Amino acid sequence: MQKTILLSIFLALTMLLGGPAFAMDMANMDQAQRAGENIHNSMVDGYNFSYHLIDMKAKMQELKMDMPGMKSHHLMVYVGEMGKKPITDARVGYLITSASGQQQAMAMGMGDGYGADVDLKKGEKVTIKVKIMADGKQLVDEFEYTL
Repeated sequence: MQKTILLSIFLALTMLLGGPAFAMDMANMDQAQRAGENIHNSMVDGYNFSYHLIDMKAKMQELKMDMPGMKSHHLMVYVGEMGKKPITDARVGYLITSASGQQQAMAMGMGDGYGADVDLKKGEKVTIKVKIMADGKQLVDEFEYTL
C-alpha cells in the first residue's frame, strides 16, 4: 500500500514537473512536455491518441530507490479532439498481448492523461489495445510496439 502511494506521488510529480503542458489545449501541446517517450500517435473518430511510455525501473535506479515487485513500465494515453481540451473524465483500460501472454490494466486519470503500470520485455513485440468510455462514446485503438 505504501509503495503504491509513493509511486502515485512520484508519477504525479513527474507529470506536473514536465512543464505547463497539462493546462494547455490538446492541439497546441508539445509532445516533449509529457512524461516518458512518445511511442505512438493515432486518430480515432476525430480524437487524437498520444501514447507515452515511462521506464519505471530506470526511473527508480535514477532515484536510487528499490521497489521490488514493481511493474517495468508506466503506459500513458492522452486523448482529445482537435482544437479542444483533452478528455479528462473517462474510463480507460489497456489490453496488452504478446507471445508470452496477456495483461489487462485499468488506467487512472493523471493530469490530462490516463496511466497504468504494465510489464514489457525488451525485444518483445506486443499489441496494445486501449478502450476509452467518455461522453457516452466508446473509442478503441490498437497498435503494435516493440520495446
